Amino acid sequence: MKIGFVGAGRMGAPMVRRLAEAGHTVAALGRDDEKRSAIAELGARPVASLAEVAAGADAVIVCVFTDEQVRRVCLDDGLLAAMPSGSVLVLHTTGSP
Repeated sequence: MKIGFVGAGRMGAPMVRRLAEAGHTVAALGRDDEKRSAIAELGARPVASLAEVAAGADAVIVCVFTDEQVRRVCLDDGLLAAMPSGSVLVLHTTGSP
């Protein structure tokens, strides 16, 4: 399965590692060289934009802290618009139902 991932920090990094170890192709957002290097060490392909996260993904996982961050990533920054038709959005956040 091809998976895009946003939020490969404290909570997300172990998820990225497990997905990659399970044989999934994971493209994870890294906003700077240090984060992209850490993502590569997890076994994922580091990417620099949300469009790259979404490109061809069967599923995109967003693991951020707040509702506002979800809105910003998915709506304001264009993740949903970049996702292919039929792909699945999975939200891991401490937010409103």
